[in-house]
Amino acid sequence: MLTGKAEETGGTPLGDAILGGVEIGGEEADTGYGPPRALKPAQVRAVADALADFPIDQRAQEFDAMAAEKAGIYVAKHDPEELNEYFGKLRSFYDDAARKGNAVILWIE
Repeated sequence: MLTGKAEETGGTPLGDAILGGVEIGGEEADTGYGPPRALKPAQVRAVADALADFPIDQRAQEFDAMAAEKAGIYVAKHDPEELNEYFGKLRSFYDDAARKGNAVILWIE
């Protein structure tokens, strides 16, 4: 929904929000979806800015979970209100981290 791609970040701050950063910890830290990744504070700020400008209301309405499933993309089936809620949490997380000048560690379990 953020980038139009299932696994690539596209080298964009929106892609970095979930799958970006530099791998840390090596293979022994692999959680099953790859090792944890880290974003530097400047990257965190770029993600926060991109999320602030993201048209979530429009994209949540346009999201087609059935088409995503057909394309082999893992997605949870959520209605637009849930997508808005989860996006708001993601945006708040990055806003807070950026305001504090923090780096971010990402991993998927």
